[in-house]
This record gives sequence, structure tokens and C-alpha cells, in this order.
Amino acid sequence: MKSFRTLLAGLALLLSIPAAQAACEDWWAGFDTACSKVSQIWNQGNNGLLVSGYAYHARWQYTPEKLAELNEFAYGGGFEKHITHENGNEESLFFFVFADSHEDPQFNLGYMWMPYWKVAGDFQLGAGLSGGLVSRTDIFNGIPFPVILPMVSAKFSPITLYTTYIPSLGGVNNGSVIYTYGRIEF
Repeated sequence: MKSFRTLLAGLALLLSIPAAQAACEDWWAGFDTACSKVSQIWNQGNNGLLVSGYAYHARWQYTPEKLAELNEFAYGGGFEKHITHENGNEESLFFFVFADSHEDPQFNLGYMWMPYWKVAGDFQLGAGLSGGLVSRTDIFNGIPFPVILPMVSAKFSPITLYTTYIPSLGGVNNGSVIYTYGRIEF
């Protein structure tokens, strides 16, 4: 429950940006740029509904007994604000919750940068990075921890499919997960 409150506080801070009309130029050097970016995405961005999907656990990383215990239907959802630049690249802020491998809630709050390449018509493919805070009950007792993950996407507006790879933390029965979820723009 502590992790939920911590991430909720982060979300409240994120939501307060437009109300406070953040004076980013008053922040410490370096943080003013990040503040301006967050403010721009939040105030000028489009809305997206995030729909959680599937978590494939690499079969070579887990014992058969452990695989039998794991949840791969990562149901859940969330909200995203994203801005599309003139070159087609996107930046977004997101918050979502889904059922992790043990069917416990996993909270995610972060930023994503996604360059896109047009493939055919309105169909685009992207490859970028995502960073933020994650809270899971089985890691650090639910205390939020930072992550940076590679991302790929397939976009045919208003729908985007995202996929990331969550590496192993060493040993067996953890990590090596391919996680897929979607966004519906509204």
C-alpha cells in the first residue's frame, strides 16, 4: 500500500503542473529543461488510454514449476499524454497499473521518447526508450525504483502497440520478459 501512495503522490505532482503553471526557469540548472519538457507535453499533448496486454516470460529463464505459477495476462490500464513533433517523433508522460507476473499490481510512472519511421501510408514503426519509476511488491518491498527500458512500437493512428524487454536480474526465475501493451488516442 505504501508503494501505491508513493506513486499516487508522484501522479498528483504530475497533475499539478498545469494548475501551478510551473515556472521552470526558476529551477536548478538542468532541471529547468526537464520541467519545461514535462510542462510542454502535459499542456500541449494529446490524451491516450493505455490498455495493458501480455507478458511473455522467456522459457529458458524459468523452471517449469515457476512458469506454471506465473501470470502472463497482464491486465490493467492507465493514462498517457503525448506530443508529436514535426518530424513525427513522440514524447509522452504516462501512469498505468497492471497485474504483474504474480497477479499483484505493478505501478508505472514515467516518460517515453519514441522516434518513428513511416512504413506505408499512416503505418509507422518506432524504436526508443522509456524511463521512470516502477513499484512492485516483490522488489524492494514495493518501494518505487527507477528503470530505463528499450521500446519498440507499431502505430496506425489512433492505435499504437508498444513492446519492451525487461532483462533478467541474474540467476533463474526472474526477468527476461517481453511485455506488450497498447494505446488508444482520444
